[in-house]
Amino acid sequence: MKKHLLIRRIAIISILAAISTVFYLPFTRVSLPFIFPGFLELQLSNLPALIGGLALGPLSGCIIVLLKTILKICISASQTAYVGDIADVFIGLACVFTASMIYKKIHTRKGADLALFFGACAWIVMALIANYLFLVDFYISFYMHGVIESFVGACKVIPGITIDNYKIMYLFYGCLPFNLILSTIVCLLTSLLYKRISKLVKHFIEA
Repeated sequence: MKKHLLIRRIAIISILAAISTVFYLPFTRVSLPFIFPGFLELQLSNLPALIGGLALGPLSGCIIVLLKTILKICISASQTAYVGDIADVFIGLACVFTASMIYKKIHTRKGADLALFFGACAWIVMALIANYLFLVDFYISFYMHGVIESFVGACKVIPGITIDNYKIMYLFYGCLPFNLILSTIVCLLTSLLYKRISKLVKHFIEA
C-alpha cells in the first residue's frame, strides 16, 4: 500500500475510533432499569467500528474496537471493575469481524444485509458464551466482592431470580434480550448510514 494511502487509512481509523470512544463514555449511555439490570446500558460504540470494518476491512474494524476500549479506559474510570469493558471487547470483535468478513466476500447490498444479520448473531452468541463462562463470575468476584446475593439484588428486575438460578435467569432474561435489542439497533443504524459514510471514506482515501 502506498504511503499516502496508508496515512489516510490510519486517519480514518483514528477518527472512527475517536467517535466510537465518545459513544462509549458514561454520559452517552442509557440504562433501562425497569426492564434490565442497571449495569446493562445501551451504547452505540460498535457503530463506528462496524462502519469502519465494512468500509476498510476486518482488521481496521477490529483495531477500532480495541482503540476505543483503550481510550475509554484512559479517559474514564470503569464502573464495573473493567468486566464490562472486557465484555464489550469480545462482543465488538465478534460482531465486527464476522460482519466485515462476510461483506468482504459478498460485496453487494444483499451481502451487506447478510453481514449485518450474522454480525448481530455473532454479537448475541458471544455475549451469552462470555457471560456464561466467565463474565458473570468475574463481575461478582471483582465488583461485588464475591457476594452472589449482591448480584441477585442488582438483577431484581428479573422475576424469579435467586442465588440458585441467577446465572441462567440473567442469561436468558437479561443478557439475551438486552443484546438482541442493542445489536439490532446498532446494525439497523449501520445499514442506514453505511452507504453515505463509505462514499466519504473512499473519496478521502483515494483523493
